[in-house]
Amino acid sequence: MTRKRKNGNGNGNGKNDENSIKINNINNNDKIRLKKNIVIITAKNQSQKLALKTIKEKDISVITGIAGSGKSFLAASYALQELSREKYKKIIISRPCKEAHGEHLGFLPGDFNEKIYPYMIPVFDCFLKYIDKKQIDFLISEGIIVTLPLAFTRGVTFEDAIVIGDEFQNTIPEQVRMFLTRKGANSKIIITGDIHQSDIDGKNGLVDMIERLKDIDKIGFVDLEEPVRDIIIKEIEEKYQKNEK
Repeated sequence: MTRKRKNGNGNGNGKNDENSIKINNINNNDKIRLKKNIVIITAKNQSQKLALKTIKEKDISVITGIAGSGKSFLAASYALQELSREKYKKIIISRPCKEAHGEHLGFLPGDFNEKIYPYMIPVFDCFLKYIDKKQIDFLISEGIIVTLPLAFTRGVTFEDAIVIGDEFQNTIPEQVRMFLTRKGANSKIIITGDIHQSDIDGKNGLVDMIERLKDIDKIGFVDLEEPVRDIIIKEIEEKYQKNEK
């Protein structure tokens, strides 16, 4: 994907143009704005093009694919694009706080956002292609970007929000059921995951969802087949997947 960041308004006077959306003020001299066209997404291949079309058209989209195929980037970029266009009032990001096989992080210091931050880095890194960390931190403080561990979504209603459920190969079916049934008015859910890199023993929630919900018209499924991060990933994955069969 080609990412373009527009700096200033092009008129050389240093003022904010009419295409800026004022989010709020940090103080009298420091205003946070998102450009309406801050995100311009260009698909790098046909499967990414299909994924973007599916995300746009479906209430819930499930984007799977091998590592480096752009799953999280497409979801995060689309969410920021729609927020900047005022289609939704907030972005909600949820990931299962599941550590990789054999890893145990133990106690994490800090407040809620500091504890969850390590799990959200992949999505925040996508946002950083378009806005800086100061803007991200401010949007979090204002509740415009909301980060939630999957376990904390019970009882929550996703309303006026675009919701990213990332790394869902590390869920169990009950968690996916809970998450999807949070959907409320004017909301869109984007689920991402790699079915070949799960830290769950047995059938994970992503695989179960694909098999169970494949006939629901308002849910779309796309598998990204080609890596865009580095072509060697495809060769590596082919070797590992061969041994899985």
